[in-house]
Amino acid sequence: MKMNMRTQNLRRGGRMAFTLIELLVVIAVIAILAAMLLPALAKAKASAVQTKCLNNLKEINLAMVMYCGDSHDTTPGPNTAPLSDPFDEVGSGGIWWWYKELVKGYVGIKQSSSNDFLFQCPMDRGWKGVSTYWVNPLYTYLDLDYGSYNYNGINNSSPSTNNLLNIKLPEVRHPTRTWLMGEWCFTWAYSWHSSLTGAKNVSYNNAIANVSFVDGHASYIKAYYNPTADGTTTPPFAYPTDEIPGSCGYQNAPN
Repeated sequence: MKMNMRTQNLRRGGRMAFTLIELLVVIAVIAILAAMLLPALAKAKASAVQTKCLNNLKEINLAMVMYCGDSHDTTPGPNTAPLSDPFDEVGSGGIWWWYKELVKGYVGIKQSSSNDFLFQCPMDRGWKGVSTYWVNPLYTYLDLDYGSYNYNGINNSSPSTNNLLNIKLPEVRHPTRTWLMGEWCFTWAYSWHSSLTGAKNVSYNNAIANVSFVDGHASYIKAYYNPTADGTTTPPFAYPTDEIPGSCGYQNAPN
């Protein structure tokens, strides 16, 4: 009985080689497995980055609560920060990002810089596509005190009481719903983590972002945006509580 070449090689102690077809099959299987695994790995990486951002907010939130505790339980008001916003138009001092000057000592930072990783969202890509100013990550700009996050004290374009400016923190009626710190993109209703508009960071309803609350917890939630609610383009941070659907899980005002 004749033996095939591969059997002869094995009996002689030779090495068995792959045929071309077998090699192609192995390569095809590896390619299929890679195609199946890569999306899962990308999703896991995105989830890890989002979680890091959420943890940043928890720490910054705690720092803000500690600051308030040392300030007679009162939140920062307009012009509370020692530095002022060069683009300030209503005399509010840009406290929504310059809050960092008040809390940085509680997290061990002496001098603000673009290396303050706690204040950086890893997915921060600025306001590219809308703003002519913030085309890079926001934490690279001195004008924004090198940070990706906002304090709920915004009243620049719509001065109102729908924020936490200069209030007694213990008097917030719904601490589990009232946001204290959030990603910049949340306050304008677009997303860095899961954008429906790609690099065009235009506002849209249900944009997902990270937010932390007065009670200390943080969540990945949907921002409410309804430009036709009053016939104008009211910014998301200015909506009164009764206009924000309860299903969104947050409110701007302390009452």
